[in-house]
Amino acid sequence: MKKIYSIIVLLIMNIWVYSQEIPQSIVSVSEAENQFTITFNLPNYIVKDTSLLSSYNIPEIFKYIDIDYFGNIDDIGYPELPQLTFDLKTPTQSSNFQISVSNQITQDITLNHRFMPSQDELETDTTFTIINDYYTSDGTIYNSSSAISEPYIVMGQTGVSVSIFPFKYNPQLNKITVLRQATFTINYTSLKGAEIPNPSPIQSSFLSSFFENYPQLKSASTSRGRYLMVTPPRFENRLKCFANYKRNIGYEVNVVSTATIGSSFGQIKSYIQSQYNSIATRPDYILLVGDLIDIPAADGNPTGNSIDNPITDIQYATLEGDDYFADAFLGRFSVSTEDELQYIINKSIYMETNIHLLAKKAKFLAGESGSWFGAQEDQFENGHRDIVKNTFEPNGYICQKLYQPTYADAFIALNDNPLYYLYSGHGNAEAWMGGTFKIYVNTSFSDIKQMSINTVYPFVFAFACRTGNFASANSIAKDWIRQKNGGVTYFGSSVDSKGSSDNAIEREIFGDAFTYGNNISNIITLGKSRYYKRFWSKTNRERSRRYMKAYNLLGDPSLNTRGIGCINEYIFTNDEIFYSGSNIAYKASTTIQNNVNFVLESNSNVTLVAGNSIKLNPGFKTNLGAIFQAKIAPCNNGQ
Repeated sequence: MKKIYSIIVLLIMNIWVYSQEIPQSIVSVSEAENQFTITFNLPNYIVKDTSLLSSYNIPEIFKYIDIDYFGNIDDIGYPELPQLTFDLKTPTQSSNFQISVSNQITQDITLNHRFMPSQDELETDTTFTIINDYYTSDGTIYNSSSAISEPYIVMGQTGVSVSIFPFKYNPQLNKITVLRQATFTINYTSLKGAEIPNPSPIQSSFLSSFFENYPQLKSASTSRGRYLMVTPPRFENRLKCFANYKRNIGYEVNVVSTATIGSSFGQIKSYIQSQYNSIATRPDYILLVGDLIDIPAADGNPTGNSIDNPITDIQYATLEGDDYFADAFLGRFSVSTEDELQYIINKSIYMETNIHLLAKKAKFLAGESGSWFGAQEDQFENGHRDIVKNTFEPNGYICQKLYQPTYADAFIALNDNPLYYLYSGHGNAEAWMGGTFKIYVNTSFSDIKQMSINTVYPFVFAFACRTGNFASANSIAKDWIRQKNGGVTYFGSSVDSKGSSDNAIEREIFGDAFTYGNNISNIITLGKSRYYKRFWSKTNRERSRRYMKAYNLLGDPSLNTRGIGCINEYIFTNDEIFYSGSNIAYKASTTIQNNVNFVLESNSNVTLVAGNSIKLNPGFKTNLGAIFQAKIAPCNNGQ
């Protein structure tokens, strides 16, 4: 279950309003040798009232600030003041960062209630916390207007996080000094030396959204990226068709068996690290194939009971520094049989080759909050409302909101073939649930298997407690991707979560999901990093770190959310075997031909469309029961 907070105006804990990339009207950055200059202009904001009466039985009215693009200070018992954190790329060998402020324009505002103190996220703790010594002081311990982190490394690039605090609170006077405008200057020392080689085009695209000052360089490379697949021996043969599919659409794929590199976390991580350390083999994408018996989780308590130690794979992708920013895009096919592996392969290939042809539909499910922790109203809809209004509808999606749906409603919506299927509500490792609504799985029964007849396989997101615990034997997360129907990917938390934190990570992932990046893991990784920057703490960042670890992706991390569309030509130089259930259409503007084996097994369905010619060489074979179509036709972005 989640922790829900009752409000007067809107949901307050971990204050949030809709955010995207920070506009230059708020922050603009210029660079000189060993120096950054940041021009800051505070956007409009509103001071509002809120109450925690039903959640904590505290009758006091508090103040908070509603402001776009900002996160908050997250020290428990201290005021939850807005803060703005962003990242700057720095030279590789740089240090001694110092930040100063000038050209300040300020104003004072007097409050008629005390400012809201931040509260803990733990589900089991309903004790209201306020640091009385602070609230009887002049507030000087939070009197700085800015802060800068130690340097870190992400995808080979060095950076620092810069935080701006435009609201200084004096509890004794119950007054806030507001920084309306300012210039921040960052000076540092830099050792002259060779920079690391340029990142790959995939990494460069991500980094241009991650850093405020990173230019996206155009590349002539035709590669879609380097892809490392780690598999136990029992899945090697069946995985070959997926690896070759990725090779044939432009990826550089390396498949490695745990029989060769070892099957413990340390051995697998050591191999991935060795590949990352060489710029010639550094992977953009990493796919772990198999359940935890085949490839163990990187860390965590498998029960889901330890909120600060979630089951996670993130350490397989954190390859430089001690931060939680992934250095490669990571996913897992958490399957236990060859049939389950074939199902997720079939779904992944079908969706990637057809997304651009499918109706743009999205379903938003919100469970009933019930009476947990005294909640008087349902808050699970909040994250959905914002992304429907600000992201999905402006991008042409037909959106259906199913708030407190019935069991039948949920599956009618799934079987309407949406591209996105999002749930927010209560849950556990085996179920989504709330009120009369429940989707459930156990060792002998699966609602998804029994009720889903969808032929479009959506990206499934669950912002709910424990529903992403892929260590559970009866995992609802794994069931979504293992079934013949169901979803093509699954993203969820492996431990208990709080409603406001789930809403925040949902909004960050989908804030500009259709603007920056095409691949599902790129979008998720950027969203998680932006979620992390929403919080700043003098004392403890573990509350935000836990969700960086707890939310994991099950599915192909490279899956293109817009579809691969029409490619110039397909010259198959890697064997392709299409197993039962495969459904794929290759579309080229010029030529398609096979120079290797191209085999359709029974009950597979393959279509070839080319603008000029299709040439089937020896090695092409269709078995009884397969469907094969070939036609010469114009290829207009795959239409």
